[in-house]
Amino acid sequence: MSDSGTTEVIFFVAAIVVAGALSGVFIGLSSDMANAVENRANNFSDKLDTSIKVINDPAFMPYNNSTLTLYIKNTGSIPLLPTDMLVLIDGKDQNSSSWTIIGGLAQWVPGIVLEVRLNIILANGDHTAKVVISNGISDSMGFRI
Repeated sequence: MSDSGTTEVIFFVAAIVVAGALSGVFIGLSSDMANAVENRANNFSDKLDTSIKVINDPAFMPYNNSTLTLYIKNTGSIPLLPTDMLVLIDGKDQNSSSWTIIGGLAQWVPGIVLEVRLNIILANGDHTAKVVISNGISDSMGFRI
């Protein structure tokens, strides 16, 4: 009989140890899952709050001496970073650009226009400008030189 009791105690202790280890694993997985859901919700929220609009007049595009000027308005509800923006002209990334926040503000806040000057040589004809923010929100506009 004493062997049976000892065996039962050993199995009971082993079951408690295994249950404790499994609960630790499940708690860790639950925490990771909750963090992933929170990150996705924050990213989705940022996308909902982010909006831009290229507000140039396509009939009178400012292009002088191989400098194209775009005016981009922050139409969302959160401040944006001009450094997190990609400008494509006819599908090609334009690295040689400079920007100024109109009104002399330090941040590109909602309702404010960003002036982007691109050093690019364009032939006469139809072109497309596309502006993409780092979270994937974009706006594009066709124009003619």
